[in-house]
Amino acid sequence: MSNEIPNTDHSSSEVTPSLDLESKTEFIATINTTNGNVNLETDLSGEEFVDEEEYTSDSSYDRPSKIKEEARRKQLDYEQALREKLEWDGTYHPGVDKDDLVQSNHGHIVVSQDWFDNDKSLNYRSFLFDPRLRELCHNCGLNNQQQTSPAGYTSRLKIKYLKGGYGLWEAGPEWFIRDEINNDWNGSANSYKAQKFIRENVPEVPLVEMHRFGKKEDKYALTVMSRAKGVLLREIEGQLTREQKYILAKDLTSYMMKWRKLTAPRMQTADGKPLRDFIFRCDNGPCQDVPFDATEWIEKLVPAWRKALFKAKCYRLWDEPRPKGRFPENWIREVDEKMAKIKTILLNEGGLLNEEFVFTHGDLHDENIFVFEETPGIYKISAIIDWEFAGYCPWWVEWYYCQIGLIGGFRELVMSKERSTTLFKILDALSDILDTTRSDGEDLFKHTPNDKNEWYGRPFCKCEPFCTRYRSDEAFAVKHPHEVTFDVTENYPDSWIEFHKMWNHLVQSEGRPNSLTMQYTGGETE
Repeated sequence: MSNEIPNTDHSSSEVTPSLDLESKTEFIATINTTNGNVNLETDLSGEEFVDEEEYTSDSSYDRPSKIKEEARRKQLDYEQALREKLEWDGTYHPGVDKDDLVQSNHGHIVVSQDWFDNDKSLNYRSFLFDPRLRELCHNCGLNNQQQTSPAGYTSRLKIKYLKGGYGLWEAGPEWFIRDEINNDWNGSANSYKAQKFIRENVPEVPLVEMHRFGKKEDKYALTVMSRAKGVLLREIEGQLTREQKYILAKDLTSYMMKWRKLTAPRMQTADGKPLRDFIFRCDNGPCQDVPFDATEWIEKLVPAWRKALFKAKCYRLWDEPRPKGRFPENWIREVDEKMAKIKTILLNEGGLLNEEFVFTHGDLHDENIFVFEETPGIYKISAIIDWEFAGYCPWWVEWYYCQIGLIGGFRELVMSKERSTTLFKILDALSDILDTTRSDGEDLFKHTPNDKNEWYGRPFCKCEPFCTRYRSDEAFAVKHPHEVTFDVTENYPDSWIEFHKMWNHLVQSEGRPNSLTMQYTGGETE
């Protein structure tokens, strides 16, 4: 709570407390102006505030008169401090609340706070005796000397968002700075390259301005980007009429159809490197690269998909007893027939064998799209952001990952009725795999290195005892390939231990611990 000390009239019977910052002395005196009585209080050390040499050198010294004169001088100084008190100007100090500040003028505290301790809070005095530098914040590097410097710097850079080894900092009202790890597996690097590619080849697509700094061999890079105009689609979508949604859908799909005209003969990033497999990732995030050969890609995924289908069957039993020891033979037949069907659909209707691959954003949802009100009641797209998964993909992937309701409501804008039917055929075939791998990837697969390793740094400070947390899957920004088959012991901490035992028994009995080759057509296993 702010306690602003009021101005004191000359005829007042009480002198307001004041603080001499140089001598570290608080002088408090009470003067009764009617009878001249003086009550001398003490300084911070608890001793009487008297200059012995001055007072004992003159035998005729009138002590009450001198004290009254000194108190009067202090009173006048304090009144001057109040008269010349300025209002806090926070123009260049974002985030600093004037109602949380203590104010001093001419060595007097003119605005105080409940938290303020005259002697302990103004700890810049300690530099006279202890000049050692101590870092106060490991993120910005602020030290104790800078904290108490009269320069009064307030950082205009504020952390906005953290993700997988990078931090997004606000740099004033117009710009962001992304401090990121510099490697090819880093989604931020791919996002920048993809947007640069789109800007050069489809300049009509609305993007934010971006500038990246850092050499190829550097461990870190900085990306400066402008703030998008308008607001996130999520913030207003629920308030839009059907007509307004239709206008927005037309605007968005017009851009999508432009970048989808960019094609390549294989799956890859904009600069020709292997694509991170965001398409069939588990809940641990993209774990692997997509091979350039589409058939090889599907074959690599078969063991994980097969295991997911077995677990989906176990889920459907609900309260019924689950099998033990080994999967029933009819389960194995059903799963393998479904696997063969999925592969056939993807390779044929999914276009993995016969079609070119189209450029794809890969993560279109209402928090990656900014909109603005072009004219009253008419909204348009102002920026499409977050291209970290972008690259050349099968035709259905964009719709497969497009989580925008207004697109679903106007699907006729982007595909024919026949194409839409094929899309739903693909989604239906993959539903069990997607639901299980995304929700239970941690139970289904062993990730190496895994996300169980965590480290904790020192607390931020004594009054804010929050430790810095580092987790291996986020902090290291490296690939985390998952193993489909792994050792299971009785001590394995998983309620699905019996399921893993059955899976291990199955792959061992087939003699193919990590793969099962399926025919491209029909329902028979090889």
